[in-house]
Amino acid sequence: MQDFRKLMEAISEKYNQLLGKNLIGIYVHGSIAFDCFHWDRSDIDFIVVIHKPIPQPTKLQLLQVLADLKAQAPPRGFEMSIVLEKYCKAFVHKNFVAGSNTPRNSCASASAADSDKSPAIPVLRSSASAPAVRKFIYPTPYELNFSSGWNERYLSKQLALREDERRDADLAAHFMVIKHVGLVIYGAPIEDVFGAVPREAYIDSICKDLVSAKEYIADDPGYIVLNLCRAYAYISGGLVLSKEQGGKWGLENLPQKYHNLISAMLGNYVNGSAFANDEAQRIQFVAYMLELILGKTT
Repeated sequence: MQDFRKLMEAISEKYNQLLGKNLIGIYVHGSIAFDCFHWDRSDIDFIVVIHKPIPQPTKLQLLQVLADLKAQAPPRGFEMSIVLEKYCKAFVHKNFVAGSNTPRNSCASASAADSDKSPAIPVLRSSASAPAVRKFIYPTPYELNFSSGWNERYLSKQLALREDERRDADLAAHFMVIKHVGLVIYGAPIEDVFGAVPREAYIDSICKDLVSAKEYIADDPGYIVLNLCRAYAYISGGLVLSKEQGGKWGLENLPQKYHNLISAMLGNYVNGSAFANDEAQRIQFVAYMLELILGKTT
Protein backbone atom coordinates (compact mmCIF):
# COMPACT_ATOMS: atom_id res chain seq x y z
CA MET A 1 0.00 0.00 0.00
CA GLN A 2 2.29 2.77 -1.19
CA ASP A 3 -0.30 5.46 -0.47
CA PHE A 4 -0.01 7.42 2.75
CA ARG A 5 -3.56 8.74 2.29
CA LYS A 6 -5.11 5.30 2.74
CA LEU A 7 -2.94 4.68 5.78
CA MET A 8 -3.95 7.97 7.37
CA GLU A 9 -7.62 7.27 6.63
CA ALA A 10 -7.28 3.92 8.40
CA ILE A 11 -5.56 5.54 11.38
CA SER A 12 -8.16 8.30 11.52
CA GLU A 13 -11.01 5.79 11.56
CA LYS A 14 -9.46 3.70 14.35
CA TYR A 15 -8.47 6.72 16.45
CA ASN A 16 -11.98 8.11 16.16
CA GLN A 17 -13.32 4.83 17.51
CA LEU A 18 -10.85 4.76 20.41
CA LEU A 19 -10.91 8.44 21.39
CA GLY A 20 -14.45 9.49 20.51
CA LYS A 21 -15.26 13.06 21.51
CA ASN A 22 -11.85 13.44 23.13
CA LEU A 23 -10.28 13.64 19.67
CA ILE A 24 -9.88 17.18 18.34
CA GLY A 25 -7.88 16.51 15.21
CA ILE A 26 -5.12 14.66 13.37
CA TYR A 27 -2.52 16.77 11.57
CA VAL A 28 0.27 15.71 9.20
CA HIS A 29 3.65 17.48 9.15
CA GLY A 30 7.07 16.48 7.81
CA SER A 31 7.85 15.51 4.22
CA ILE A 32 4.22 14.78 3.35
CA ALA A 33 3.17 18.31 4.29
CA PHE A 34 6.09 19.74 2.30
CA ASP A 35 5.12 17.62 -0.72
CA CYS A 36 8.50 15.90 -0.84
CA PHE A 37 7.54 12.49 0.55
CA HIS A 38 9.57 9.51 -0.71
CA TRP A 39 8.13 6.12 0.20
CA ASP A 40 11.49 4.39 0.63
CA ARG A 41 13.18 7.18 2.59
CA SER A 42 10.47 9.10 4.47
CA ASP A 43 8.33 8.37 7.47
CA ILE A 44 4.73 9.44 8.03
CA ASP A 45 4.71 12.23 10.63
CA PHE A 46 1.54 13.28 12.41
CA ILE A 47 0.24 14.93 15.56
CA VAL A 48 -2.94 13.90 17.35
CA VAL A 49 -4.57 16.59 19.48
CA ILE A 50 -6.97 15.69 22.29
CA HIS A 51 -8.97 17.49 24.98
CA LYS A 52 -7.92 15.55 28.08
CA PRO A 53 -5.40 12.92 29.20
CA ILE A 54 -5.94 9.29 28.23
CA PRO A 55 -5.46 6.15 30.36
CA GLN A 56 -2.75 3.56 29.78
CA PRO A 57 -5.05 0.95 28.19
CA THR A 58 -6.16 3.47 25.57
CA LYS A 59 -2.54 4.42 24.85
CA LEU A 60 -1.71 0.79 24.21
CA GLN A 61 -4.68 0.45 21.88
CA LEU A 62 -3.56 3.52 19.93
CA LEU A 63 -0.07 2.06 19.58
CA GLN A 64 -1.51 -1.26 18.45
CA VAL A 65 -3.22 0.48 15.54
CA LEU A 66 0.18 1.60 14.25
CA ALA A 67 1.73 -1.81 14.92
CA ASP A 68 -1.04 -3.48 12.91
CA LEU A 69 -0.28 -1.21 9.95
CA LYS A 70 3.49 -1.79 10.04
CA ALA A 71 3.52 -4.14 7.04
CA GLN A 72 1.62 -1.59 4.92
CA ALA A 73 3.65 1.42 6.05
CA PRO A 74 6.80 2.85 4.44
CA PRO A 75 10.08 1.28 5.66
CA ARG A 76 10.74 4.15 8.07
CA GLY A 77 7.27 3.75 9.55
CA PHE A 78 5.35 6.33 11.57
CA GLU A 79 6.29 9.16 13.88
CA MET A 80 3.33 10.13 16.00
CA SER A 81 2.78 12.33 19.04
CA ILE A 82 -0.41 12.85 21.01
CA VAL A 83 -0.65 16.26 22.66
CA LEU A 84 -3.25 18.02 24.79
CA GLU A 85 -4.96 20.96 23.10
CA LYS A 86 -3.89 23.39 25.82
CA TYR A 87 -0.23 22.88 24.89
CA CYS A 88 -0.78 23.63 21.20
CA LYS A 89 -2.07 27.16 21.58
CA ALA A 90 0.57 29.06 23.52
CA PHE A 91 4.32 28.94 24.23
CA VAL A 92 6.50 29.69 27.31
CA HIS A 93 5.44 28.18 30.61
CA LYS A 94 5.07 30.28 33.75
CA ASN A 95 8.40 28.78 34.88
CA PHE A 96 10.22 29.84 31.72
CA VAL A 97 11.16 33.28 30.48
CA ALA A 98 13.36 34.54 27.67
CA GLY A 99 16.98 34.48 28.72
CA SER A 100 20.54 33.72 27.72
CA ASN A 101 21.36 30.65 29.81
CA THR A 102 22.46 27.86 27.51
CA PRO A 103 20.36 24.68 27.67
CA ARG A 104 22.01 21.35 27.06
CA ASN A 105 21.74 20.26 23.41
CA SER A 106 21.30 23.75 21.99
CA CYS A 107 23.22 25.37 19.16
CA ALA A 108 24.54 27.87 21.66
CA SER A 109 26.16 25.13 23.70
CA ALA A 110 27.81 23.86 20.54
CA SER A 111 29.43 27.24 20.05
CA ALA A 112 30.73 27.30 23.60
CA ALA A 113 32.77 24.18 22.85
CA ASP A 114 34.32 25.74 19.75
CA SER A 115 34.87 29.35 20.76
CA ASP A 116 34.89 31.84 23.60
CA LYS A 117 31.68 33.47 22.45
CA SER A 118 28.90 33.79 24.95
CA PRO A 119 25.69 31.87 24.07
CA ALA A 120 24.35 33.25 20.82
CA ILE A 121 20.86 31.89 20.51
CA PRO A 122 18.10 33.31 22.71
CA VAL A 123 16.73 30.40 24.72
CA LEU A 124 14.31 29.72 27.56
CA ARG A 125 15.51 29.55 31.16
CA SER A 126 13.72 28.81 34.38
CA SER A 127 12.60 31.58 36.66
CA ALA A 128 10.75 30.97 39.88
CA SER A 129 9.66 34.60 39.97
CA ALA A 130 8.01 34.64 36.55
CA PRO A 131 4.30 35.47 36.68
CA ALA A 132 1.77 32.72 36.00
CA VAL A 133 0.72 33.27 32.41
CA ARG A 134 -0.85 31.00 29.82
CA LYS A 135 1.81 30.76 27.15
CA PHE A 136 3.56 28.13 25.08
CA ILE A 137 5.44 25.50 27.06
CA TYR A 138 8.83 24.58 25.64
CA PRO A 139 9.87 21.81 25.53
CA THR A 140 6.26 20.78 25.06
CA PRO A 141 4.58 18.06 27.15
CA TYR A 142 3.00 15.15 25.33
CA GLU A 143 0.68 12.29 26.19
CA LEU A 144 2.18 9.66 23.92
CA ASN A 145 4.96 9.41 21.37
CA PHE A 146 5.73 6.67 18.88
CA SER A 147 8.35 6.24 16.16
CA SER A 148 9.94 3.36 14.29
CA GLY A 149 12.60 3.14 16.97
CA TRP A 150 9.96 2.09 19.50
CA ASN A 151 8.17 -0.38 17.24
CA GLU A 152 10.17 -3.53 18.02
CA ARG A 153 10.16 -2.80 21.75
CA TYR A 154 6.40 -2.37 21.63
CA LEU A 155 5.81 -5.55 19.65
CA SER A 156 8.02 -7.52 22.04
CA LYS A 157 6.04 -6.12 25.01
CA GLN A 158 9.16 -4.39 26.36
CA LEU A 159 7.88 -0.84 25.99
CA ALA A 160 6.93 0.62 29.35
CA LEU A 161 4.69 3.68 29.26
CA ARG A 162 5.61 6.26 31.86
CA GLU A 163 3.04 8.06 33.97
CA ASP A 164 5.18 11.15 34.67
CA GLU A 165 5.09 14.21 32.42
CA ARG A 166 7.37 13.94 29.42
CA ARG A 167 8.42 16.74 27.07
CA ASP A 168 9.73 16.90 23.53
CA ALA A 169 11.60 19.88 22.09
CA ASP A 170 10.86 18.60 18.56
CA LEU A 171 7.19 19.49 18.96
CA ALA A 172 7.94 23.21 18.54
CA ALA A 173 9.31 22.50 15.06
CA HIS A 174 6.42 20.15 14.24
CA PHE A 175 3.86 22.76 15.30
CA MET A 176 5.58 25.41 13.19
CA VAL A 177 5.44 23.16 10.11
CA ILE A 178 1.77 22.42 10.75
CA LYS A 179 1.07 26.15 11.03
CA HIS A 180 2.75 26.77 7.64
CA VAL A 181 1.99 23.73 5.49
CA GLY A 182 0.27 21.11 7.66
CA LEU A 183 -2.53 18.88 6.43
CA VAL A 184 -5.75 18.22 8.34
CA ILE A 185 -6.56 14.51 8.21
CA TYR A 186 -9.45 14.85 10.61
CA GLY A 187 -10.98 17.48 12.85
CA ALA A 188 -10.75 21.17 13.60
CA PRO A 189 -8.94 23.65 11.33
CA ILE A 190 -5.27 24.23 12.09
CA GLU A 191 -5.80 27.90 12.96
CA ASP A 192 -8.32 26.88 15.65
CA VAL A 193 -5.93 24.45 17.32
CA PHE A 194 -2.34 25.71 16.97
CA GLY A 195 -1.07 29.05 18.19
CA ALA A 196 2.06 30.95 17.21
CA VAL A 197 5.40 29.29 17.93
CA PRO A 198 7.98 31.75 19.32
CA ARG A 199 11.08 32.24 17.21
CA GLU A 200 13.37 31.29 20.13
CA ALA A 201 11.61 27.97 20.64
CA TYR A 202 11.63 27.08 16.95
CA ILE A 203 15.31 27.96 16.53
CA ASP A 204 16.28 25.91 19.56
CA SER A 205 14.14 23.02 18.31
CA ILE A 206 15.70 22.88 14.85
CA CYS A 207 19.20 23.57 16.13
CA LYS A 208 19.43 21.00 18.89
CA ASP A 209 20.19 18.25 16.35
CA LEU A 210 23.08 20.32 15.04
CA VAL A 211 24.93 20.53 18.33
CA SER A 212 26.91 17.41 17.51
CA ALA A 213 27.09 18.09 13.77
CA LYS A 214 30.88 17.83 13.67
CA GLU A 215 30.77 14.59 15.61
CA TYR A 216 28.08 12.89 13.53
CA ILE A 217 28.68 14.33 10.06
CA ALA A 218 30.43 11.09 9.06
CA ASP A 219 27.52 8.93 10.27
CA ASP A 220 24.67 10.81 8.61
CA PRO A 221 26.09 13.50 6.30
CA GLY A 222 22.88 14.02 4.33
CA TYR A 223 20.80 14.75 7.42
CA ILE A 224 23.40 17.13 8.86
CA VAL A 225 24.12 19.04 5.63
CA LEU A 226 20.47 19.53 4.64
CA ASN A 227 19.41 20.36 8.20
CA LEU A 228 22.10 23.04 8.43
CA CYS A 229 20.78 24.55 5.20
CA ARG A 230 17.19 24.68 6.35
CA ALA A 231 18.12 25.97 9.81
CA TYR A 232 20.03 28.88 8.30
CA ALA A 233 17.21 29.55 5.80
CA TYR A 234 14.89 30.17 8.76
CA ILE A 235 17.37 32.11 10.88
CA SER A 236 18.41 34.38 8.01
CA GLY A 237 15.09 34.77 6.23
CA GLY A 238 12.27 33.27 8.27
CA LEU A 239 11.70 30.40 5.82
CA VAL A 240 10.17 27.19 7.15
CA LEU A 241 11.51 24.46 4.86
CA SER A 242 11.87 20.72 4.59
CA LYS A 243 15.32 19.13 4.40
CA GLU A 244 14.96 18.80 0.63
CA GLN A 245 13.81 22.40 0.26
CA GLY A 246 16.61 23.50 2.57
CA GLY A 247 19.17 21.86 0.30
CA LYS A 248 17.71 23.57 -2.77
CA TRP A 249 17.76 26.87 -0.92
CA GLY A 250 21.40 26.25 -0.07
CA LEU A 251 22.26 25.80 -3.76
CA GLU A 252 20.80 29.24 -4.45
CA ASN A 253 22.16 31.09 -1.44
CA LEU A 254 25.37 29.48 -0.17
CA PRO A 255 28.89 29.72 -1.68
CA GLN A 256 29.56 27.90 -4.94
CA LYS A 257 32.35 25.81 -3.41
CA TYR A 258 29.77 23.91 -1.34
CA HIS A 259 27.32 23.26 -4.18
CA ASN A 260 28.73 19.87 -5.15
CA LEU A 261 28.44 18.71 -1.55
CA ILE A 262 24.87 19.97 -1.17
CA SER A 263 23.86 18.47 -4.55
CA ALA A 264 25.32 15.12 -3.56
CA MET A 265 23.43 15.12 -0.25
CA LEU A 266 20.21 16.09 -2.03
CA GLY A 267 20.66 13.29 -4.52
CA ASN A 268 21.22 10.79 -1.76
CA TYR A 269 18.21 12.04 0.20
CA VAL A 270 15.82 12.13 -2.76
CA ASN A 271 16.81 9.04 -4.72
CA GLY A 272 19.43 7.21 -2.70
CA SER A 273 22.29 8.00 -5.07
CA ALA A 274 25.86 7.40 -3.91
CA PHE A 275 28.19 10.28 -3.10
CA ALA A 276 31.92 10.84 -2.83
CA ASN A 277 33.41 10.42 0.63
CA ASP A 278 34.95 13.87 1.02
CA GLU A 279 35.03 14.04 4.81
CA ALA A 280 37.27 17.11 4.91
CA GLN A 281 34.81 19.20 2.89
CA ARG A 282 31.87 18.07 5.01
CA ILE A 283 33.68 19.10 8.20
CA GLN A 284 34.56 22.44 6.61
CA PHE A 285 30.93 22.96 5.61
CA VAL A 286 29.70 22.22 9.14
CA ALA A 287 32.15 24.72 10.64
CA TYR A 288 31.14 27.38 8.08
CA MET A 289 27.41 26.90 8.64
CA LEU A 290 27.63 26.89 12.42
CA GLU A 291 29.56 30.15 12.26
CA LEU A 292 26.84 31.64 10.04
CA ILE A 293 24.04 30.41 12.29
CA LEU A 294 25.66 31.64 15.49
CA GLY A 295 26.50 34.98 13.86
CA LYS A 296 22.89 35.53 12.85
CA THR A 297 21.52 34.76 16.29
CA THR A 298 23.92 36.91 18.31
